[in-house]
Amino acid sequence: MKIALLTLNPAYDVHYFIPRFSVHSENYVVSSNTDCGGKGINIARALENLGIEATAFTVLGKDNCQNFEKELTKSIKNNVFFYTDGKIRENITIHEESGKETRISLDNFSLSKVVFSEFKKSVLAFTDDETIVAFAGRIPKGIEKSEVIDFLLELKSNGAYIVCDSNSFDKNDLEKINPWLIKPNEKEIMDLTESKDFFESATALSKISSNVLVTLGADGAVFASDDGLYTADVPSVIPVSTIGAGDSTIAGFIYSKANNFGTEDSIRFSLACGTAACLEEGTNPPRKEEIEKIFNRITIKKTTR
Repeated sequence: MKIALLTLNPAYDVHYFIPRFSVHSENYVVSSNTDCGGKGINIARALENLGIEATAFTVLGKDNCQNFEKELTKSIKNNVFFYTDGKIRENITIHEESGKETRISLDNFSLSKVVFSEFKKSVLAFTDDETIVAFAGRIPKGIEKSEVIDFLLELKSNGAYIVCDSNSFDKNDLEKINPWLIKPNEKEIMDLTESKDFFESATALSKISSNVLVTLGADGAVFASDDGLYTADVPSVIPVSTIGAGDSTIAGFIYSKANNFGTEDSIRFSLACGTAACLEEGTNPPRKEEIEKIFNRITIKKTTR
């Protein structure tokens, strides 16, 4: 099974660590670091760490891509790069000693239609009916959402399993795409369904996506598919960083599909990956030994509610 991870809007993930963040005043940074990220990139790294080769299709801004490209080549074996005018944007995360995080995301990256056309041709040539394609992250300026939806539908018509993890899509968009997997978090599922009943929301969304995994942080998860409705309890951990945890969760579900896991083990392994990712700095992928420890501590229950 082939795996394609699509990132149209990557970012330098800049992390600032301070004792306590105070709004409307000067704050002093104790330490900082910068990672090369993007949701599709994070999924690819996590899969590589699990021993699954994936191909990352990534658009880079020409003006500041040198270090980005060098770092991705180190951490991801199979890369296909595309270059557009402008700079790769920055995502800034402020980490407090309490564990609280404040995020600032720049929205200044633009993709030309010519480069997007090249991107589509390359992905379509790669894809067959045994390919998982994950579209992750925001749609950049320069192209229309309808163009991306048409592209995903073309991939799906070729037999690809489509994963959507982008807050650029609303419920109507997802209904058109009918993806194989979506993984909304607590805020995202409320935005999609305008409901605080996660069981009801997951069940409703399972009519427009084959698998719906709703991650609720320390409160576990709700999963809905044709196999039924499930709840999951995860062990409590002290997070180092939650950045990229959702991407690692998706990587876990893709890994489960590639290894023919059953429903309960797919849920358990996905959440183990996401929880273990919280124990790593920045967007570093979860360690296998931590995944194994957490996997055995996750409780899955099938429910009618």
